[in-house]
Amino acid sequence: MQTTGVIGEFISERGERFVGLAGLRDAIKPNWRSMLEPHRTSRPSIDRSKIEGQKNVVLNTEEFLGKHGFSLTGKRVLDVGCHTGIHSYLLAALGAAQVHGIDIPEYGIRQAVDMDVADDSRAFQSDLLGELRREVSRYFSQEVVSRVTFDDISIEEMDLPDQFDAIVSWQTLEHIKNPERAFKRMFRALKRGGFCFHEYNPFFCYTGGHSLCTLDFLYGHCRLSGTDFKRYIKQFRPAEEKIAVEFYEHSLNRMSLADLNSYLRLAGFKITSILPWISRDELKRFDEKVLRQVRANYPNVCDKDLLAPSVWVLIQKKCDT
Repeated sequence: MQTTGVIGEFISERGERFVGLAGLRDAIKPNWRSMLEPHRTSRPSIDRSKIEGQKNVVLNTEEFLGKHGFSLTGKRVLDVGCHTGIHSYLLAALGAAQVHGIDIPEYGIRQAVDMDVADDSRAFQSDLLGELRREVSRYFSQEVVSRVTFDDISIEEMDLPDQFDAIVSWQTLEHIKNPERAFKRMFRALKRGGFCFHEYNPFFCYTGGHSLCTLDFLYGHCRLSGTDFKRYIKQFRPAEEKIAVEFYEHSLNRMSLADLNSYLRLAGFKITSILPWISRDELKRFDEKVLRQVRANYPNVCDKDLLAPSVWVLIQKKCDT
């Protein structure tokens, strides 16, 4: 991971010294600057290549499910954190009987420099998501589109008992504010024998700060306490202070693998697989000092929390529940 020099030194409340490296954020999150563009005057582009690029995500999920005796084909599916709806339409195109996508406009608002949850931004963001979903729908047949619906609602607030055969999400669990409550709602929404698949980017891995909260030293977002994180942003990135702190406080949960296991069991799920994806490159970034510093803030974190930039979760609501 290439850097281009030192940008400064930060001293935490515990007296630990952290050296900020120029270029590190670009290496971890190359497109971070797009987060600082006004959302009201810019919009993500939707084209066939973006949709085709996500097709393998759904195909790989179906392949993994098949290894455990599950399938999304013919199922009524809930897509949590559906955003532009690409995955929702792909699920229908690849065989799901019905797909209902849910997301909350507030998530996009908290990433926007020109919007605020206290003003009219929710209506604007909701309209924008609707427009983007209609644009995505143009790449699918009318028959596929007819089997997909959307709603602006959080999984934490949704109350649709025994409605779905399957629940899926990609890059969403890390953003749910109350994952314990969310899993209980998922359990309630599933029919008996129904299952969930989730792929997520944990807070504690080196990319877990996402574009707005990735600092200039590895694992900075979780090696620093909340107070130190805010001081660091104010000292080194004052122009981003409002949006970065907002995202850090409201859009990233601190769910460790130990927490995940606990929440799933409390909700009543049978755990089929929790699969942290770890490569040799991750080992090069990790050492005991980093783990010790993270544990000072989050005591139940283990090495796998820091080493796995992606975790797959497969769980089931047992038939005898």
